[in-house]
Amino acid sequence: MAYTQNGAVRLWWDEVGSGPPVLLVMGFSYPAEMWHRVWPAMTDDFRVLRFDNRGIGQSDVPKDRWSIAEMADDAIAVLDAAGVQRAHVYGASMGGGIAQEIALRHPERVASLVLACTAARGEPEGKAPRIPWILRIIPPRWVIELRSTRSYGADVPKEAMAADQAILKASRRTSRGLIGQAEATMAYRSKDRVGQITVPTLVIHGDQDKTVPIERGRELAALIPGARLEVIEGAGHNFITSVDCPANHLVKEFWKGLPAP
Repeated sequence: MAYTQNGAVRLWWDEVGSGPPVLLVMGFSYPAEMWHRVWPAMTDDFRVLRFDNRGIGQSDVPKDRWSIAEMADDAIAVLDAAGVQRAHVYGASMGGGIAQEIALRHPERVASLVLACTAARGEPEGKAPRIPWILRIIPPRWVIELRSTRSYGADVPKEAMAADQAILKASRRTSRGLIGQAEATMAYRSKDRVGQITVPTLVIHGDQDKTVPIERGRELAALIPGARLEVIEGAGHNFITSVDCPANHLVKEFWKGLPAP
């Protein structure tokens, strides 16, 4: 467990395992610990780096607004702190947007991309979406509880959801941090740029995703040259937290089929 800096922002990160390096980038409002059903499956074959995005967990919550581009640079600061020149990058949800931006801003640092339950955001049709008002008026712990009902597929055991909730309730979160991440996500645009991504890319999506519909995953895979799409039947937005997650096998086989970074 360690800390590094991107400018004035302090970032918590750690690593486990050995082998080709892998960077895990988590989604909106979730700490790195929410990779708890992913990283244990990877450490026999890979050196796994994980970190708390700015605004959540043990990383700083900046007072000013920030962007997905700055969060991508946070991820590069973690790679620098770990002494890693190139890594496989695995991003989920908002973390998928950050992963796209890492590949666009720092292509020399990315060996491959895994983009899970995410999309390539374009300019909105009609009115630009606004930050949900509920983030500004209710305690942060309630935000997580309200989101949880929409995040899982129909077959996820209640015990698995309860385990996730225990992690989320134990992690540090603030209204400012959640609003900052939400503002960065809502402002992010990549649809007109992801065609520039040239690294091997695997897009994974659940067909029961109510947060980012499966059509967005299909579109993302079509926009990135040579990207491969895998659809997990019965999976919701939080498919990485499913018990015995089938995505773990897909991701490991994808990485093993590529040259080591």
